[in-house]
Amino acid sequence: LEKERTVMVPVSSNMLGRVVDYMGRPLDGKGELKPDTERELFGESTKQAAMATISQPLHTGVTAVDALTPIGRGQNMLLVASKDLGRQELALDAAVHQASQAVACIYVCTTGQHEAVLKELQARGAAEN
Repeated sequence: LEKERTVMVPVSSNMLGRVVDYMGRPLDGKGELKPDTERELFGESTKQAAMATISQPLHTGVTAVDALTPIGRGQNMLLVASKDLGRQELALDAAVHQASQAVACIYVCTTGQHEAVLKELQARGAAEN
């Protein structure tokens, strides 16, 4: 990446159900993407006052999590914990539950295990468009 150049990434609803790298390039072998538009990778964040108020709950499907940490539809969720505490399993369970409720869920895999995550989501029926 060039230091002074604005990095643009493709954006499109047809990216749902796909596995892409940080530049929007497909990693799942399903062919090229046809982006609707492009956005800056490191663009300015949306100001909190400009965001829509979260008024609808979004259930993870794990009763303890839903009771202790309410999550709203449209809210970002970051799972931070020590290794081997079940972060990936919780995220997969939440994605599968949300898919069963017809909610678009974007799973960002930062561990390099995207192939295993995709196989698990496909096996559980949560990687469909």
